[in-house]
Amino acid sequence: MRNDAGILIAASDEDRSLLIERTLFRAGLSNQTLRLGDGQAALDFLTRLKDSDNPHSKQAWMMLLDLELPDVGGLEVLKAIKSDSFLKVIPVIMMTSSCSDDVLAQCHEAGCNIILTGPVESELLAETLTGVGHFLSVVEIPALRTQ
Repeated sequence: MRNDAGILIAASDEDRSLLIERTLFRAGLSNQTLRLGDGQAALDFLTRLKDSDNPHSKQAWMMLLDLELPDVGGLEVLKAIKSDSFLKVIPVIMMTSSCSDDVLAQCHEAGCNIILTGPVESELLAETLTGVGHFLSVVEIPALRTQ
């Protein structure tokens, strides 16, 4: 992944966000990460990205998005991203500890790029995220604005 690409992390709690951030760093990613507390904080940040005066609006972003967010749910955040003509280029990896086929279908229909279903235990989650980190190190992500 481009070194100037940022990683947005919207997880169900601060401990999980920190675990994700540390694990990606240990997997070799040195990209900027922003932890976005909850679903509403994610929507607020994404809204500010659309402002051309915002320096963050000129870089590439991808998002690790927990399906089970407090306040505004991950599926609602995903729908907001993928229904917006400017934000829809942001790749979104949904994370969930368990998921029904119905919810998986809704995520894919809404435009989710990847869904990680996996463990909630810290050690197993870290192992899964290490694999994600290695995957992200070879993925190219487009900038939101080219100028």
